[in-house]
Amino acid sequence: MAYSDLTAEQKKAIQDVMQIIRPSVGEMQRTIHLWEQVLALYDAGSSDFRQALNLLASADAIPNESGLAGASAVTKSELTNPTGGILSDMRAAVTTWREASRLSLCVKLAGINAE
Repeated sequence: MAYSDLTAEQKKAIQDVMQIIRPSVGEMQRTIHLWEQVLALYDAGSSDFRQALNLLASADAIPNESGLAGASAVTKSELTNPTGGILSDMRAAVTTWREASRLSLCVKLAGINAE
């Protein structure tokens, strides 16, 4: 069955969810761009960020100074552990979302907001 053959209610059901998917894809692409910047600083051994992290022990806590309500301290390991640290998770997401086929789909979903 083609989309054009759906009832008005069925089309509305799809479009209601698409109103969530399309802008969220654009938001995710903006997040991926920020994560690429973070990873570039981490990967650059000479960056101030990486040099400061290198001075910490794995269990050393990094306090929350973000002003985000409910956020708390994290350890260096929670950031940098290659099998569960947030930077590792960011790298996996960036790798997936930067594949050419994914980028093409993102542009189809979110237009220029996905670039």
